[in-house]
Amino acid sequence: MKYGNVLLGQVEAVWNKLGGEEGVKKFLRGQLTVVARDIDFTVESFKVLVDETQSAEEAFEAGKFDWKNDELAGITSKNFPKPKNGKKIEKEIHILKFNQGMLKEMVLYEMNKAGYKPATLWDLSGLALKFPDSYRKFPIMALSSVVHEGGKYCVCLGGRRGVEFGMDTTSCGNNEWLDICVRYACVRK
Repeated sequence: MKYGNVLLGQVEAVWNKLGGEEGVKKFLRGQLTVVARDIDFTVESFKVLVDETQSAEEAFEAGKFDWKNDELAGITSKNFPKPKNGKKIEKEIHILKFNQGMLKEMVLYEMNKAGYKPATLWDLSGLALKFPDSYRKFPIMALSSVVHEGGKYCVCLGGRRGVEFGMDTTSCGNNEWLDICVRYACVRK
């Protein structure tokens, strides 16, 4: 196949977007035109103190979340080693909310295009500490803090069962569809 990274599910999704087999036939005959749609997002910004000198466990504990950092949460120094030249620094954390659900790669592309880079576990910890209600309505992901244990898992602020809130890991592999309700933490490059 000419495009080796395309999955069958993606091909089927394109067919469905074109209107099934009839839509594909019309598209190939030039009777159907595809118009690219702009991806819009809103930005909310928060100034927070980020402490990169802490271990992942210390950053988790600082958040005083509703659950313990256990095997389920996976926030460990083994999974997330602290930055080599970590420091305590005030940062502006930006929360992006896109107008549609997107693949992780699309989120990263749009983030980069707008001059942002993904936030880290330590950025999320600083956000949770200063603005504890920021993640109670919608989950907030840090796409740069990724662990590879039987898949890819990103750090996320959010809830469990709608009553407990804290920091956890959630699936965010390549070609993974990310829900429209998720927000993405980032910082300026």
